[in-house]
Amino acid sequence: MQKIIMIASSTGGPKALRSVIPRLPKSLDFIIVIIQHMPKGFTASLADSLKTEDGMHVEQAVDGMQALPGHVYIAEGGKQLTLKQKFDRIYICEEEEKEGRTLKPCADVTLESLAKLKNIDLTCIVMTGMGKDGKAGIIKLKESLSKKNEGEYKLWVIGQDEKSCVVYGMPKAVAEAGLCDEVVSLKDMVKKIIQIAEKK
Repeated sequence: MQKIIMIASSTGGPKALRSVIPRLPKSLDFIIVIIQHMPKGFTASLADSLKTEDGMHVEQAVDGMQALPGHVYIAEGGKQLTLKQKFDRIYICEEEEKEGRTLKPCADVTLESLAKLKNIDLTCIVMTGMGKDGKAGIIKLKESLSKKNEGEYKLWVIGQDEKSCVVYGMPKAVAEAGLCDEVVSLKDMVKKIIQIAEKK
């Protein structure tokens, strides 16, 4: 199975991401996709700020590139990011618009694309941010699971806890809807991701 971590964040997200992503080991064999609400022109510098010599490879996502394990992809500001599957490979697709979506990038758009994939082991992490982006996408994911064969798709949803959020909006929306499998403090997020990787 392809192993993917999808992180959604908004207000307070860049600082939170800088406390998590640089501390993840290079050996982590997940594809990590980050949807951080940011305008065009700012996400490339965010990607640069998350890079370390000993950590995972971090870059801004580019339309058409293959998503590889051990890599972190930051969705480009001003565009929507979706993931598509061709045989056993995952590819990044970008587009300028998505009908009815005002956020660019939007976590719900990416999550809805993940619901269409097969043989995926997905961990979805909803971190600090205003609003409820991520909730509708996770609902779509859970609905799609009921239609797939057992073992074809795995999903684990983590929400950041209220105390460690700058704005407890996005994770609150997911938690109050009963969509979280686990609630984790920001200071424990790296340890939790590594624990999940070791169990796979």
